Amino acid sequence: MNKILLLILLLFFSARTLFSNIKIQNVISDLKDYNHLMDDKADTFAAAKKGTNTVIIQLGSIKYIKNLKIYLKEKTLIKNISLYSSDNFIEWSNILERKNVKENILTFELTDLSALFIKIVIQADSELLIQEIECSENPAPKNSLFNIKAENITENSALVKWETKIKTEGFFVYSKKVKGTKMTLLEMDYKNKHSVQLKGLLKGTEYTYNIISQSPDGTKIESELKEFRTKGIPFPDIWELKAVSITPFAAKMAYRSNIPTKYQVLLGQNKKKMDKIIDEKQMAEEKTFDVLGLQPETVYFYQLILTDQFGNVAMTPPLEFKTPPNNIALGKKVVGTFNFVDEDIKRRGFGESTIEKVVDGNLNYFGGMALSYNADNADQYIIIDLEKPEPIQRIELYWWGLSYSRDYKIDLSDNGMDWFTVKDHIDAEQGFDIGSPGGDYLVEHSVQIKKTARLVRVFIKAGNTRGSKVKKWNPRQNLYLCEIAVIK
Repeated sequence: MNKILLLILLLFFSARTLFSNIKIQNVISDLKDYNHLMDDKADTFAAAKKGTNTVIIQLGSIKYIKNLKIYLKEKTLIKNISLYSSDNFIEWSNILERKNVKENILTFELTDLSALFIKIVIQADSELLIQEIECSENPAPKNSLFNIKAENITENSALVKWETKIKTEGFFVYSKKVKGTKMTLLEMDYKNKHSVQLKGLLKGTEYTYNIISQSPDGTKIESELKEFRTKGIPFPDIWELKAVSITPFAAKMAYRSNIPTKYQVLLGQNKKKMDKIIDEKQMAEEKTFDVLGLQPETVYFYQLILTDQFGNVAMTPPLEFKTPPNNIALGKKVVGTFNFVDEDIKRRGFGESTIEKVVDGNLNYFGGMALSYNADNADQYIIIDLEKPEPIQRIELYWWGLSYSRDYKIDLSDNGMDWFTVKDHIDAEQGFDIGSPGGDYLVEHSVQIKKTARLVRVFIKAGNTRGSKVKKWNPRQNLYLCEIAVIK
């Protein structure tokens, strides 16, 4: 008979634990053998003494509790039983209290309760045995963010508050509105009412922020981007500084600041020794200025200094730029055989691939390429007229990486009749692999000249070897040339 009763008890307890119960992660208690409270066994018990007994159960993460049940071995009079909840083990809230209870299963319905820890305090007139404690879970409500606001704003601090429908932890992300680096503050406690105190802010400055709220089950929601501005007049700040254009002899720069300022520009070839070249007294938030008197292919250092009406200063560190070579072939008259029209390029809206492309400064495949006629059947050439004799340091040729000459020559002349060869049997494959601004595969081949002439001719004899940097693609019958730069 005892065996049958024990079997019924075991079956009842096993069925009871099959439902959607919260797995208790840990138990802290002064009960003897308190680990039996969570071992899922019907024949083991924790012993409570006469007087005050405490059991604290940890639920792993914030849970929404439907009810809590305490299974006793037998009906025993309990003088008083109290339940408390906490999300951090430090602050406890009283949930409910019962007096003079005598049952073998104590059931507590806990509507709208969420907690990480539950504390049970039992006042007993005699010893009692507790078989098990279990919690059933309610689905968590859908989270939402509301009452988001920044307040108590000073010159260097602000308090941001928000509320969530359910207890959550979160991430607070903020930065300066302009030129800001995002900072993230992590909130570790689960709660409904949240706040962060921001310190060390810049006065008179706009900040943006948003909140990422994470529910106990890991679900995240994110607020829209919000803004606030600290009090006070801001210090000057350089929001943007860029080179609009850089030529061999001049550079055009532009800057933007947060408030009207006057500005100075320092320039030099040594960043430790720069001269003041601009000292503008007129106050402005945006300005474009020219740096003149530069030399080709030279590295320059410069520094921008802004000063507001109160004498506050913002400055860049020494920055640098390099002037490009002095390409005297740009836009010059050019003739030759590189006038084959690629219908695909034309169909894409880039016009005809005519010879003028080699002196237009455009290195992109579709917009800046000139094609020769069939290089197997006839000689191919290009002649550039510099308009007058010019000292030429070098010539740079930019070939398409899939069809270039491996045997060409460069001739010079002053009258178009008397030509002399400055370099023969030139192999473009010895050049450098580069990418165009559009990502096209080019070969840059530089040839030293150091001669004076008016006319420059690139000549390729019919049937000479062509090359391709991609070996699985044979060179085309046409030669593809992006640019010829004649460097003075």
